[in-house]
Amino acid sequence: MATLDKFDLSEFSAQGDEALLDIPVNTPITPFRIHSDRSRMLKAVFLKRSDDSWYLIHPDVARSGQLTGLWRAALYEGVRSNGASFVLPLTDARPGREERTESLREAIAAARHGWVKMVSDADQDSWITTAQTSEKFQSLEPKWFDGEFSRLIEIAFRGRIITTQKEASAQFRKTSRREITEDE
Repeated sequence: MATLDKFDLSEFSAQGDEALLDIPVNTPITPFRIHSDRSRMLKAVFLKRSDDSWYLIHPDVARSGQLTGLWRAALYEGVRSNGASFVLPLTDARPGREERTESLREAIAAARHGWVKMVSDADQDSWITTAQTSEKFQSLEPKWFDGEFSRLIEIAFRGRIITTQKEASAQFRKTSRREITEDE
């Protein structure tokens, strides 16, 4: 077993290593803000949800008709009160889910001007948004992602950006599996 005196510990520093950033694509349950600059959002994108992850789908792939279960959405830059960046997807309303989509749209509008917290209201199928007005939040400045919005999206969707039909087929192929026994 190696001892610490044989290592240069500075080699283990992860500071400034953007490759290690984790920027989730999700709806936060902790207090958050949404960037007020409209250049820090992307409207009318195509997303696909698979295995609890969002995939960003190139429009040509989406229009090919080969993928099912696509969502039209807008993407917003957000930051949690602890300084962690995230991307918030606002999908177009599905039939019967209009109230949930509209309540999320209202939360985004409020979060552009101040800290908010959202709680899901399962009975009403909507979000309840509460402005965070305590002194702590009144004096808390958001720590926005220090880079281009396109880079934020690239990091958030790392490994989940589909630009070709071949990538879509490989990622979302439906295969039937059968077990092969030694007797076959």
